[in-house]
Amino acid sequence: MTSEGTTQGTVKVHRPPCSISILLLVVIQTLVVALVVLLVPLLLSVRNTRDSNQLCVDTGRSISESLVQKIQFDANQLAVSAVNSWLTYIEDTITNFNLAVQNNVVDPFSIDSVYGYFRLIVKTPLITHYT
Repeated sequence: MTSEGTTQGTVKVHRPPCSISILLLVVIQTLVVALVVLLVPLLLSVRNTRDSNQLCVDTGRSISESLVQKIQFDANQLAVSAVNSWLTYIEDTITNFNLAVQNNVVDPFSIDSVYGYFRLIVKTPLITHYT
């Protein structure tokens, strides 16, 4: 900056002609630096969040698949156990009926005798023995 003395004793300040463009350049540079400083962490956090969400989805999917497999296995075991107990009950009933026919306790040609025999079986708590 240059200064010239005047007759009244005041000092006049002359600005260089490029001072506004330098100020504009500094403002633009500050904005660019601020954008870079703010956008880089933002973009990194968005990418990390997306990766984290994908990891959570994959982990949840694998956990749910393993739980479904365990539940299906347990349900199948219960079904097999129930079917096995019913088959054992039916097999025992048929065996007992054959023994009753062989021992002449039940006449297989008499519907009343067969019906009475099976009614007697239903009244006995054989089913609780197998369950």
